[in-house]
Amino acid sequence: DRYRLVKQILSRVNSIPIIGSPSSKRRSPLLQPIIEGETASFFKEIKEEEDGSEDDSSVKPDFTVTIKSDFGVKSFLDRLEDDVDGFISPVDDRISSRSSQDMGLSNLHAASMRELVEQLQEVREDKKKIRKKLRDFEDNFFRQNGRNVQKEDRVPMAEEYNEYKQVKAKLRLLEVLISKRDLSSKIM
Repeated sequence: DRYRLVKQILSRVNSIPIIGSPSSKRRSPLLQPIIEGETASFFKEIKEEEDGSEDDSSVKPDFTVTIKSDFGVKSFLDRLEDDVDGFISPVDDRISSRSSQDMGLSNLHAASMRELVEQLQEVREDKKKIRKKLRDFEDNFFRQNGRNVQKEDRVPMAEEYNEYKQVKAKLRLLEVLISKRDLSSKIM
């Protein structure tokens, strides 16, 4: 069966329409469902317009593919889930951390001066801890490779780098809020 199928496809290579040809623009935009274990036909027979522009090609050949019967969508998804277990997309991670950060940051605007100063001290300590981890990583990398860490080398520590970036942003926000409150208290 495969031999005949390959032979048919190879014999029809010259007559398969090229993508972007006028006949391909008239194809149906809807896809037919693929039934497991049956031969799928991706192009319907297309009848050319009867304007006499093409003489011998009133019917375009079908492009056929046979699907393995042991392949199913469910088994594919199961395998995909097995491969992905324990993996959190960096995009998903950023979204969840940003939303939790935004909730914390929205409360900072309503916090008292004392609370802001406490937060500032905590955030400074967090920044020091994270920076120490990153510095150790960068020093070890330099010893091993003889060069400084570049952006693509930071992948193993991507979470820490993102956390450091967020902590720095929170630190700047706290400093601005405190200075703003100091100015407003001095004016009054």
